[in-house]
Amino acid sequence: MIIPAILQKDLEEIKKEIKMVEDVAKVIHIDIADGKLVDGLTYLDVEKISHIDSPAKLELHLMTIDPINYLPKDQKNITKIVAQVEGSNIQDLIDKAHSLDLNIGLSLSPQTPISALDKFLNQVAYVQFMTIEPGKQGQPFIPETLNKIHEFKQKYPAIETQVDGHMNKQHIVELEKLGIDHYVVGSVIFKSACPTCEEIELEKLID
Repeated sequence: MIIPAILQKDLEEIKKEIKMVEDVAKVIHIDIADGKLVDGLTYLDVEKISHIDSPAKLELHLMTIDPINYLPKDQKNITKIVAQVEGSNIQDLIDKAHSLDLNIGLSLSPQTPISALDKFLNQVAYVQFMTIEPGKQGQPFIPETLNKIHEFKQKYPAIETQVDGHMNKQHIVELEKLGIDHYVVGSVIFKSACPTCEEIELEKLID
């Protein structure tokens, strides 16, 4: 599945981009960055994001030092949370997400070893691999991440996986061979002349 990704500093821009793709996307991924864990800052009020009216479900990508502080108290459309494993108090985050009935995943930065996930794998629904340095869209794809993804899929073939970072047709084709389930796509969609057309085209590519 293609998951459109939104990285914005303004709530109205988030609403605008959700409207662009909500009719063709089952899930929309919204980046939450505090400018501390990663080199980037986004809109941070998750409660207001949770009240955006949309037929699509929302996934928050918590690129923050203390991700537990960005769990929505009122989930509304937010059903999935994926947090960078490099953040603090990850076990507390997982426990709290479970108590809120949120689908919780963990994300690995390009330089973070797979072993950082070991003690959490039996508690999360999926794993996300970053193929760029998290925090900004449009960065170059880091090809070395393919080896890490391949290693993980060989070791844990049953665990659901998604990839985020410089996703284009070529990279999706390569990753499909590794058995990736979902692809988080940002600038390719939203910088397109027709975001919904591009999203549909990308979906056809992996069907």
